[in-house]
Amino acid sequence: MRVIQNATKLRLSGGRHRGRFIKTIILEGLRPTTDANRQALFNILGDVVSGAKVADLYAGTGSFGFEALSRGADSVVFVEANNDLCELLEKNSETLGLDGVVKIENSRLEQLSDSFWSNTSFDIIFADPPYEIFTFPCIVPIARALKDDGVLIYEYSSRNKLPDDFGGLTLVKTKVNGDTSIAFYRKKKNE
Repeated sequence: MRVIQNATKLRLSGGRHRGRFIKTIILEGLRPTTDANRQALFNILGDVVSGAKVADLYAGTGSFGFEALSRGADSVVFVEANNDLCELLEKNSETLGLDGVVKIENSRLEQLSDSFWSNTSFDIIFADPPYEIFTFPCIVPIARALKDDGVLIYEYSSRNKLPDDFGGLTLVKTKVNGDTSIAFYRKKKNE
């Protein structure tokens, strides 16, 4: 694996690891969430992150999950299909001293077992799939893994349209920044 330290300046912007860099690699199609978009995401999430169980789907470099841990999340599950990126996630976890609160699933999202999602519940799920693969429908079963009042954050191409409601989730906010849009869904409480 070719590791290039700070290649895209993936710097954690808040919390106890603020200012620390995570290593990255250069891979075709890898599009880490920018510092500005991550900062905006966490400004919107606010205190919800503290103590949260987080899933970072299509994790790539893991910048969202590591930022969440820096800002007080209890744990993160990274789901990533690329072997080199999984190795990088593991190394960055160790470097930041977070290996005890990180779980890495080296798998395509669509191939995770139903039991994985039914045995785990999350406060926050972040999904940032490759834009050329508009995979929103595969997120629907995963939304069941959200706790009541949990948040699904979906980063996607602004050319695509997402539904306002689906599978017990309601769109509460959309942030558009050029070709990137970020949708925030909240899971309705069971009554």
